[in-house]
Amino acid sequence: GSDRFVIEYTKLIHHNAERLNSLILELIEFRRIETGNRTPHIETLSITDLANDIIKTFAENIESKNIQFEYNIPGRLNWNSDKSFLYTVISNLLSNAYKYTNSYGTIKLGIKAEKDLLNITISNTGKGIRKENYDLIFDRYSILDNFENRDDNTSISRNGLGLAISNNLVKLLG
Repeated sequence: GSDRFVIEYTKLIHHNAERLNSLILELIEFRRIETGNRTPHIETLSITDLANDIIKTFAENIESKNIQFEYNIPGRLNWNSDKSFLYTVISNLLSNAYKYTNSYGTIKLGIKAEKDLLNITISNTGKGIRKENYDLIFDRYSILDNFENRDDNTSISRNGLGLAISNNLVKLLG
């Protein structure tokens, strides 16, 4: 009866408050980057350990949606970079792949060192982005109709800041 309604309503309020808090934190982070108040702290990192930690955070969600997750990460890869920058970039890209991969789809993560570059590749079997919109995917002001038009029953919303933040962090890392 009414107790169940109160519990469900409380859960909904809590969920929406978490989403709002997440958006506020993303806006603050974006602003810090845009105004130059965020600079990288370069140190030698185990990219292998970092990637495995990120994979663990996504494992339960990916399993619950019956998504096949494939990854190709070297057994031991160290790299000089900023840990929180890379964590944010990889997490945002994986989150985006997860959001737009239907049940029983596939997400792939590949990481390798190529000369002076760390190559991180994330792909999924989602419907993708039209070629004419490639230049807009990191623009926080662009709303891609083909990216947004999906099942109205989904609880996932896209604010576009994750990709813009990731793009700016990669630029700061050079």
